[in-house]
Amino acid sequence: MVSVLRSRASLHLEVLALRHQLAVLQRAGRRPRLKPADRVLWAWLSKTWSGWQDALVLVKPEPRAVQPPEAGQVVEIREAGGLYRHYERAAA
Repeated sequence: MVSVLRSRASLHLEVLALRHQLAVLQRAGRRPRLKPADRVLWAWLSKTWSGWQDALVLVKPEPRAVQPPEAGQVVEIREAGGLYRHYERAAA
């Protein structure tokens, strides 16, 4: 009986963690920012729930593919009068 309750509690904590991450991603633009209340929640989860790291998705970025130099020269592209910049590869 205890294992059934423990697994049910673990399931509820996982749902809480995943819903929180969705809320953070929805309120953020490109890069999610954690507020102090978010940090308190994750600190509490890390003390309460042993499987908290399995549900943590926000800090697991996908690896970027590194392009070889033969792919072309990196070119700076200025936007909004030079206030913003991004970089792309020009065709070789």
